[in-house]
Amino acid sequence: MNASNAERRLEELISLRSDLTVVPASRAPASRILGPVTEGFFSKYSSLSTATKSLEIALDSIAPSSYFDGCFAIGHYEYWELVIKPGEDIVYVVDGSEADLSETDARYENIYEYLVDELAG
Repeated sequence: MNASNAERRLEELISLRSDLTVVPASRAPASRILGPVTEGFFSKYSSLSTATKSLEIALDSIAPSSYFDGCFAIGHYEYWELVIKPGEDIVYVVDGSEADLSETDARYENIYEYLVDELAG
């Protein structure tokens, strides 16, 4: 699924799911660490979370990854960290047991694909 199709599917899921809290963006992200698709997501949404906060993605929470130097956490799902490399859009889902991002089986081409997979499942 390409980013445009995944973005449309995410919008559908947001409209159908009552357990999501979505905060529209009030400002464009100022970070130079985001890839273009990720930056587009945060230009539209400041945050997205489930009612239980088991899934939480927020512009204000972007921070250096707890597990991989030079990478950034853009959110979490349960005990997994959602990690990106600077300037890239691939989302890696990590728990710290990986020695390298190449060992990560759970990776998505962009934030929209990750969210569609997580929220539609």
